[in-house]
Amino acid sequence: MAFLPARHMPTRIFQSLGTAAILLALHLAGLWITPSWWTPWIYWGLFAIAVWRGWCMQTRPDFAAVDYALILFWAGLSGFGGWVSMQALDARTPPPGEIADLAAPLAAGRYYVANGGSREIVSSHLRTLPRATIGQRNYWGQSYGVDITAMNRWGLMASEPTMVLAPCAGRVVRAHSGAADGGPVDRTSATAKAGNYALIRCGHFDILLAHLRKGSLRIALGDLVHQGQPIGALGNSGASDMPHLHIHAQRPGTAAAPFSGKPSPMRIDGRYLVRGDRP
Repeated sequence: MAFLPARHMPTRIFQSLGTAAILLALHLAGLWITPSWWTPWIYWGLFAIAVWRGWCMQTRPDFAAVDYALILFWAGLSGFGGWVSMQALDARTPPPGEIADLAAPLAAGRYYVANGGSREIVSSHLRTLPRATIGQRNYWGQSYGVDITAMNRWGLMASEPTMVLAPCAGRVVRAHSGAADGGPVDRTSATAKAGNYALIRCGHFDILLAHLRKGSLRIALGDLVHQGQPIGALGNSGASDMPHLHIHAQRPGTAAAPFSGKPSPMRIDGRYLVRGDRP
């Protein structure tokens, strides 16, 4: 981010624009958990200082061949950063079709959305949307899913237990509670990636709440639940590399693959959540 001394004015302009574009792309599309969500603001501060110092330096009157190469380089970075930023901003528009409206699935606290949005650049769940393989077909319902992590007051990942709540009223149609936190996953199972979970049928949607802490599940198959009812604790079971809640809405799947139903985007407390949001 340091500016070279005695640089020609147009080169300095393109350098500033290119750096800003890359920072914006990282800010909008990056996964800011470790380091925390506030880290990009430190980078913006350092960038502002670097720009100010660069513009205070004396500018060379001549225009060397190296300046042409640098302008092309920084112009390319500007274009790439701008493209990534536009993709991340466009991801804030939900895909067309019916949307499931849900209440908050977590007790009051500080949270960060690690996956969410309508573009793969901010949501890895969209990789299952084409259903190209058997594994993707089994988990098709997760394509518009959202992953939410809990944070402490410093913006770092929280260690204290966080209660998961039913985001709607309905009946429990599937549940599992025996998976270990951070344990191995049985890749032959159509549901093992979810770890400990509850699948609640709310109207014509099935809502999956997955990766719950072992031993925390408070509901069982066939139970009727009301909106806001505690159902378990946020955990790290199944195919999970950090403690978080995975939630998605889908049409009912099959008995053999209950998470294979048609995926539906969600609004949670009226918001369409995208990576980087803090609900």
